[in-house]
Amino acid sequence: MKKLLILICFVLFSMLHLYAQESDLSKLDEVVDQYYPDSQAPGIILQISKYGMGTGYAKGRGIANLETGEQIDSLTNFRLASVSKQFTALAVFLLEANGQLKLTDKIRKYLPTLPEETASVEVQHLLNHSSGLVDYENYIPENQKEQLSDRSVLELISRIDSVYFPAGRQFRYSNTGYCLLALLVEQVSGKSYADFMRDEVFRELDMKHSQIMVPGAQVRNRAYGYHLENGKFTFADQSITSATKGDGGVYTSAYDYARGSTSLIYALQLAEGLVTEYPNLFMEVKPGIRYGFGFFFGKDQHGDQVLFHSGESTGFHNVVLNFPNKKLTISAFSNRDDLQIAPFFQDVLQILEVDIQGIGTNDLFTWLSNVYAHRIH
Repeated sequence: MKKLLILICFVLFSMLHLYAQESDLSKLDEVVDQYYPDSQAPGIILQISKYGMGTGYAKGRGIANLETGEQIDSLTNFRLASVSKQFTALAVFLLEANGQLKLTDKIRKYLPTLPEETASVEVQHLLNHSSGLVDYENYIPENQKEQLSDRSVLELISRIDSVYFPAGRQFRYSNTGYCLLALLVEQVSGKSYADFMRDEVFRELDMKHSQIMVPGAQVRNRAYGYHLENGKFTFADQSITSATKGDGGVYTSAYDYARGSTSLIYALQLAEGLVTEYPNLFMEVKPGIRYGFGFFFGKDQHGDQVLFHSGESTGFHNVVLNFPNKKLTISAFSNRDDLQIAPFFQDVLQILEVDIQGIGTNDLFTWLSNVYAHRIH
């Protein structure tokens, strides 16, 4: 594993280079000003980074914590929600690369309490959302008050003697699968998921201030989540499902994400080489777009590969794009769960002349929301 991580980190960039032309920078500033005009409200950080080429574009607007008045900047740590899945996938990839598991292993080998109906589900099916496992959110008891853990998710679905479809048959986005992957990491590594991510992922990717949220943990430079209702922002940082880890528990900053994304994308390029051994590693979402290792894989209007994902949870909306050939990362992290990020990010992509193929007339954030809600087939 260490040799692999040394190879991955060999390409770690020094930080940030300007992607947009200088004339575009003022346009980006104007878009931030347009959609997030109130510097005293929860807001956003937009960052554009190019690997190994110096300083790039970053603009924060708004308040990370309304109680303290702390401003949002590149070092503010946000809950990534489903953007976290790419890091969970990397953890599994590292275990595979170290010979500690096979992606064709049946998940019941590691989590034997799962029902017989899941006997055909393999690790790779969890990674690419083709497991057919039920959505645990649909089985949360009405009187549930305590936050669910990944172990709670396992207990919930272990009582369900059905699946949506046979494993590997089709794509259906599943938080359940990534909660189980966190438990898999613990079972195989012998470490807690949070410790494994700290030791084997964040530390090796030089994401020094990133972490998995666990009970009682202190997050430095933390952004708290807020909800806009009747023209006023109210504290909305946690929900019953905010304590699961594998599907959405990463806290990181735009700065740390930019540092880690170089090595992460390099690792995913190595992972793509696994298709020879695992021909079913990636699952088609729709023509031209596949899912694997915590990313949607598509192409822009020039035919260049683009990897993208968003995150939605109580108090937070985020979206990231990575262009391996252009060595470019675009990220937007927000500590408010209104839909302002959807038209905002679409305008950003228009300024940067990025057109992702295959998502139709929807903006990217809305298209992804529809995928998560199973409204795109």
